[in-house]
Amino acid sequence: MTRHIIQPLTTDDLAYCDHMNRAPYTSLLDLFNSEIGNGKHILDVVRDDGPYRHLQVTDTRDNRSRYDIITWPKYLTIAGERGSFTFAAGPDDMLPLFDRQVNPGYWAEKLKSMHPNDVFGYNDLHFKKWLLGDFWRRSRTLDHDQTTEWWESLGRWLLSDSPLASIMDEADVLHALAYIDAPRGHYVNTGHGMWDTNDFHYEYSLAVILAGVRTYLASRHMAKG
Repeated sequence: MTRHIIQPLTTDDLAYCDHMNRAPYTSLLDLFNSEIGNGKHILDVVRDDGPYRHLQVTDTRDNRSRYDIITWPKYLTIAGERGSFTFAAGPDDMLPLFDRQVNPGYWAEKLKSMHPNDVFGYNDLHFKKWLLGDFWRRSRTLDHDQTTEWWESLGRWLLSDSPLASIMDEADVLHALAYIDAPRGHYVNTGHGMWDTNDFHYEYSLAVILAGVRTYLASRHMAKG
């Protein structure tokens, strides 16, 4: 097997990712570069036979921690600590398609191992972050009594153990917001996917594919040079 060091990714590589710099998750960019793009992970080329390939991204400190990237005509699969995802597209050789920015929306359309909705949808933590940020921005223009009433209502219905706090999707959110003592009409234009995000593990796996494919293609280019 040939081995190559995995290089870190940049903000440009993950520009389309929901979690590149988003709390409450650890930043995708920071986490990926601290875990994989840190000079401690290598790419092993296990098989290299035209479109039939087996690439392994492995932690040199713990060989049990690895991601397997497998390709065959029109298909690419990644399997590892953050799940398994299979993609299918037109060309026999899938690798060049992944040697560009991570685009979770585009690749969700190519998923064959699951439905795109399985990696994109309502995110409770994203909603609560938005809820608090929205309150902070708007309440600064209100008087003390209005601000207090609104905050107590949020705490009572959405930030406590209230049944309304058991939100599963956007429909639940819109139902719950109707109980909040916010300024008149404040939540009228909310919704329509505002709190939908890509799954963090899905985006992380795409970052692994990009880094692995880029390392592989760079090594091939150097070998030809």
